[in-house]
Amino acid sequence: MRITQVQILLSLYGGASAARAEAIATALRSEGLLPKGGRGPYAPEGSTEEIVRFAFAAAAAPRVADAVEVAALATELVDHDGVSLSTALVDAISDEKRAFGIRRMVAVVTVPMAEIEERGGTSRFFFKRAMWEAPNFNPTAQGQGFAGLAGYLGGAVLVQLAIQLHDDEFTGG
Repeated sequence: MRITQVQILLSLYGGASAARAEAIATALRSEGLLPKGGRGPYAPEGSTEEIVRFAFAAAAAPRVADAVEVAALATELVDHDGVSLSTALVDAISDEKRAFGIRRMVAVVTVPMAEIEERGGTSRFFFKRAMWEAPNFNPTAQGQGFAGLAGYLGGAVLVQLAIQLHDDEFTGG
């Protein structure tokens, strides 16, 4: 899947204007977090990990200048089993049915934390590893104890990413 396809998807769903998505992609490319190359049909393919990193940064970075730091959080935030948010999102968009089971992903970079809420109402929390080791740590309370900006990826966005990835496997696009 080309990164430009992700930019268009995020713009269509209102997560980032086309200009903001392009600026975030440029910032990530300059740090080697996204592939460099041509534009449009000549743009290089992004790996599933790169697609997730870009979508997360576009959704959660308060400013374009924060995009590189926020993209790194996708691998630094882990659930109680030590699985990174990046891995969880890659798993989600690798299978359309799994993606459909997710209602939303919410991230608060100032805490930092993220939550993947499934359609059945269960949630999976992601924090930096040190938070999980803190005495009496309660992820539900921590996830509810904030005020401020939150990044949001709706389940429909994850489903569309999964569909596009699945289609690309068969069309070579």
